[in-house]
Amino acid sequence: AVLDDERSPLNQWEEYLAELSSLPFVELADQWSGVADNPLRARAVVWTTARGLIDAALTDVVYLAKLVASEGRASCQRFLHHLLVFLRRTGWCVPGWASKISLSRGELDGNANAQLLMEVILLWPRRR
Repeated sequence: AVLDDERSPLNQWEEYLAELSSLPFVELADQWSGVADNPLRARAVVWTTARGLIDAALTDVVYLAKLVASEGRASCQRFLHHLLVFLRRTGWCVPGWASKISLSRGELDGNANAQLLMEVILLWPRRR
């Protein structure tokens, strides 16, 4: 009976993505605080927000950056890790974005302003 209730990680992943896909960007951003410590849910939130970054309002992207940064440097590191995995796994190509994310992860260990750094990373796909 216990095994009947068990859901596979792949099923959970698909359920999370389906659940998140219907949320507006700001509500999706609000999800980060509650899922940052759950790797599967955190990855789903980051992947879904990454897909919406280009179309989201600038104020909403800045809100997401502020929210992630307000949770501390570890939160930023986790978010950036999942974002980098998203780019590698999906092949979503924005020139220079992956290298910027990789470099920023090291900058967080220094005295970088976490919110400003997150804003630069999240707004990177919009630069022209």
